Amino acid sequence: MSRRHTLARQVGTTTLLLGLGLLAGCGGAPGEEDIRRAMQANVDETIAQANSLTSVFTGKSQNAFVESLRQEVLSVKKHKCAADESFPNRYTCQITASIRMGKNTREDDLTVLMRKGDKGWQQVDQ
Repeated sequence: MSRRHTLARQVGTTTLLLGLGLLAGCGGAPGEEDIRRAMQANVDETIAQANSLTSVFTGKSQNAFVESLRQEVLSVKKHKCAADESFPNRYTCQITASIRMGKNTREDDLTVLMRKGDKGWQQVDQ
């Protein structure tokens, strides 16, 4: 076997191993954007439920007070995520989240529980 053929084979093997490593990483813990989207979806769902409940009493689909409680998850900085050995596809993540409510923005250090389901990552209570 020529030296050139051996080198090409080594490069091909290295590329294959790197590609497999990247694919294996896709099934791991949620990324920062996954967490941010899941947190925002949780906020949006809570507001929708509150609007639905208040519409029974007010006759309006949106309540100004409820809407004033709406938060926007601006960004998430993930510090670490640990897999839950008891439940597959579930992670406990330590994060710092930047959250805006009205004109105020704050940063909070939080622990969030994330689960990967059929519709992607979700923030869960337990």
